[in-house]
This record gives sequence, structure tokens and C-alpha cells, in this order.
Amino acid sequence: MVVSILFQKARKVLNNERGEANYFSTVVFIFIAVLLLAFIIDLFNIISTKQELDHAADQMVKQIQLSGGVNGETDELFEFLSSQIEGAENISYSIDATLILFTGQSQTTV
Repeated sequence: MVVSILFQKARKVLNNERGEANYFSTVVFIFIAVLLLAFIIDLFNIISTKQELDHAADQMVKQIQLSGGVNGETDELFEFLSSQIEGAENISYSIDATLILFTGQSQTTV
């Protein structure tokens, strides 16, 4: 009985063209706007972290190509780059590559 009375009052308030319904719709609008803003900020942080990880991966590839393999400088670069990235934890790297040499007409895989 009490619940049905509350539902009827709520329906009247929502259907009312006076101030009560406008206040309610304003509160709902502000709540949705705040949720949307929080989602956009989180999405921006995710995209920013991904770009930083991509940049770090490119730098690692260049370092490995220039040095001809993994060495102490590569590990130092990785530690430096991973310390600069905010929003990502427990970053690690692994190398999976094959070297293909072309000699004359034949192809040799090492």
C-alpha cells in the first residue's frame, strides 16, 4: 500500500511540468555528464599508456638492431623506459626473432 502510494507520487512528480521534475531531470543529467566525463578521462589514460608502451617498444627494437642483439645497454634502456611509463605495472619484454640471410640466389635461415 505504502509502496504504491510512493510510486504514484513519483509518477506525479515526473509528469509534473513544475520545478520538481526539472530538478530531478537536472540531477540525472549532471549524474550522466559526470559518468561520461570519468569514462573519457579513463579512456584518455589508457590511450596515453598504450602510446608510451608503443614508443618504448620502438626504442627497444632500434637499440637491439643497432647493437646486434640484447646486451646490458638494452636492459638499462628497458629499465629506464619502463620507469617512465605511468599506468602500467610489471612490464617485461621478450625477443622472438629469426634472422634471414639472402646470399645470391639461395635463402639461408640462421
